[in-house]
Amino acid sequence: VVLDANQFVEPPETNADLLKRLCQKSIDDYNQENKTEYEFVKPLYANFHMSSGVMFLITFEVKDPVDNLAKQFQARIRYSFLDKTEFVFCRPRPAKEVSTDGDSVGEAVSTDEDNVGVGEENPKKPRLE
Repeated sequence: VVLDANQFVEPPETNADLLKRLCQKSIDDYNQENKTEYEFVKPLYANFHMSSGVMFLITFEVKDPVDNLAKQFQARIRYSFLDKTEFVFCRPRPAKEVSTDGDSVGEAVSTDEDNVGVGEENPKKPRLE
């Protein structure tokens, strides 16, 4: 997603403004459901594909008030120009396992049921999200 463009919004709003709103709502919902108090900081990057609207997969930064450290979260959101926006999930970004030689060998844990079994045969194979 090009942050300074406005392909998903009406000017003067930008895609960055939209992503900030979507991330803020995602982390607010996550906090309410999990009784946490993460604070949204900024979107880091986002991918999208068209569906019945626009399906965003956004990685964003939050601040953990418990240890005052930055953490990364992911959210999948179906944004619609005409319908209600659907917040599919919001979660901490899964940690990557690291082998003893320092090479990344894949995701340690995936809580996204849509990706069960994806990439298990070859953990270095790139995955589309």
